[in-house]
Amino acid sequence: MSLKLKAYREDRGLTQTQVVDEIYRRAVARGDKPPGLCPVAVSRHENGHKRPSLYYQAWYCDIYRATPEQLGFRAPLPVEAAHTATASLSLTEDEDVRRRGFLALLGATALSPFESKLESIRRSLTLPRRPSDRDLHEWERTAYAYWGELSATPPAQLLVHLLADFDEVVTVLDQSWPDNERRCLTHVAGQLAVLIAHSLVSLGEQQAARRWWRTARAAADCAGDPVLAAFVHGQQAVLSLYGSYTPAQVLDLVDEAEALARGTACAGLASALGARAQALATLGRTTAARQTLKDLRTVLQLLPDHVTGEQHFCCGWPEHRLHHIESYTFTRLGQLRDAEEAQDRALALYEPTSWRGPAQIGLHRAACLVAGGEIAGGVDHAASVLKALPAERRRDGFIEPLGRAVLAQLPERARRLPVVQDYRELLAAPAGAQPSVR
Repeated sequence: MSLKLKAYREDRGLTQTQVVDEIYRRAVARGDKPPGLCPVAVSRHENGHKRPSLYYQAWYCDIYRATPEQLGFRAPLPVEAAHTATASLSLTEDEDVRRRGFLALLGATALSPFESKLESIRRSLTLPRRPSDRDLHEWERTAYAYWGELSATPPAQLLVHLLADFDEVVTVLDQSWPDNERRCLTHVAGQLAVLIAHSLVSLGEQQAARRWWRTARAAADCAGDPVLAAFVHGQQAVLSLYGSYTPAQVLDLVDEAEALARGTACAGLASALGARAQALATLGRTTAARQTLKDLRTVLQLLPDHVTGEQHFCCGWPEHRLHHIESYTFTRLGQLRDAEEAQDRALALYEPTSWRGPAQIGLHRAACLVAGGEIAGGVDHAASVLKALPAERRRDGFIEPLGRAVLAQLPERARRLPVVQDYRELLAAPAGAQPSVR
């Protein structure tokens, strides 16, 4: 990065002082607050001693008429700088600077130039008016729509739009809202944070996801909503089964979710119990895992129809989730007949457009076949599940770990079989590559 910045400056015949003067002149002409840049800071940016903020990155791109990539700025994950810009639920810096920095981020990552320009124009419009109930209802509809798009939209594509809306809802929260409406809007921010964390887990970005779980928890606390708080903790527990958390850490998250639910039957408590059953099964604690499944069924019987009948919304808990959890739990426990029955029930209930859940169930079944001694058949079944998916979905953070789990449970004597070697190549193949065929 440092050599490129310096090379572009020298190519244009500019000194470091002239760069500072030009940024100052353009910022003032545009109505920005005068930037606090000096030649020493430019030197530090050029020699790599200090990374320029997104705000100054945008100015360097403007002055040198270059893209962030041409200047050597690493294109970060959308969440990296966006989370820094929106880490609290109130603005702590000049809104115009923050907005411009966020738009520069979007332009440098997932939005097309056309989309980025459209968003820049839209966000530049500021209408002086009081927030209304219509604004709140529109944000609630926005969050609801995202839950329906979660399984169908590629996570990288969904993530950039989630981040844009999260950034905007944080801006809206800075306006004057009555206390009740502010809590409702913060509830929306919490939902968006959960969706962002979910998308990051799907992308395999576990560390970034953990930061967004913290943001979701903070939003739930600010909203003063124990149901949302239990849901956030319950979802984190479930999704942590696919990340870097140990089963013991998952059980800690479950304990927190149950404490927040305070015995109230809700989606958060159901998710927590589901995570508990699966974590216990991973630890081989058969009796405790089966008892937890019984407790989960009891909670589901107490949930109202609008919760069990909702397929997508954050506080919905449809029946297929129960059978999916049973499939995972019984597969891990080696109780193959119960696992296969749960798999059949889950597959019968998934919507036709669902892909992740059925693929996971398929890999559960492959693991059952291997555990039952049908090694070649199980591996071949797992391979067929993965090959039926587009290459990028094979790398999904909820799919790849299950695919590797099938390989990990193979006995040593089976690992040199041709079908196993082909499957190993399939797992190792980069997105878009075609594994060899024997």
